[in-house]
Amino acid sequence: MAELKQDIINYLIEQYKITRWPFVQRIQLAKDLNKGINEVNTALNELFKEKKIIHKKGVNDALVAYTGDKKILNEIKHLI
Repeated sequence: MAELKQDIINYLIEQYKITRWPFVQRIQLAKDLNKGINEVNTALNELFKEKKIIHKKGVNDALVAYTGDKKILNEIKHLI
């Protein structure tokens, strides 16, 4: 589970670099990581509880991995 959680964080960081606020569907995340949706949902729920991933509602829902990066923190600090 720890490895999957790290893979999810790395994936979201890469998506964040590309689009800033990535719209990442859980099903696409599972496909890209070659994991089952139930595994991904369990890992995401743990990451939400640990506050390592932020879910931003807006025009597009976005999943963002919080990495401690100051720029990211400034954008999402009102969410955490």
